[in-house]
Amino acid sequence: MKNAGWASCNLVFGMGGKLIGLSGLSRDTQRNAFKACKMVINGKTVDVYKSPLDQSKKSKRGELSLIFENGKYNTVNTKDLNGREDLLIPVFENGKILREYTFDEIRKNAA
Repeated sequence: MKNAGWASCNLVFGMGGKLIGLSGLSRDTQRNAFKACKMVINGKTVDVYKSPLDQSKKSKRGELSLIFENGKYNTVNTKDLNGREDLLIPVFENGKILREYTFDEIRKNAA
């Protein structure tokens, strides 16, 4: 992708609900999903979100930031940062790698 000049924002991740059916676990039992939250169309920002009947599966909309507050991490709309530090670090932007991590750094961050 990098050599072809593609931006990482062109990727969509997903998995079928029963993809890991042999284990008895799915994205629903793990409460995990990747969803689009923002698009830019002809220079105009548009929030993208999902608001199904089951509101526990409602997604966040707009540009998102990660904060650490009251001993836990939380994802908030960037407009609602109110001076709090955004812990997200840009890694890819417009097809360019901004930050590379070693495997040891990834292990340390995961710990």
